[in-house]
Amino acid sequence: MIAALLSTLFTAAGLFAVASIVLTWQRYGAAALAVGDQLRACPQQRQGRWTLRELVVRPLGDAVVVRADFTPRAKRAPVRSAWRAAA
Repeated sequence: MIAALLSTLFTAAGLFAVASIVLTWQRYGAAALAVGDQLRACPQQRQGRWTLRELVVRPLGDAVVVRADFTPRAKRAPVRSAWRAAA
């Protein structure tokens, strides 16, 4: 019984995978085949421009630095063992 259920499960998973591949190919296949032609139509060189900017770190001066208050939390009292309490 388990063998039949497992084989049915794997068959259904395989059919689902094949169906998703077919639907993806139908939807995007033409665009994927056209990529080669689009790349061949592109120029071999491309011109780019960029600007370099300098980052300068300034001293804080009169700025107020706010820091979080990390105080240690109170510790719980140790739990006594039930065996010890019964003795």
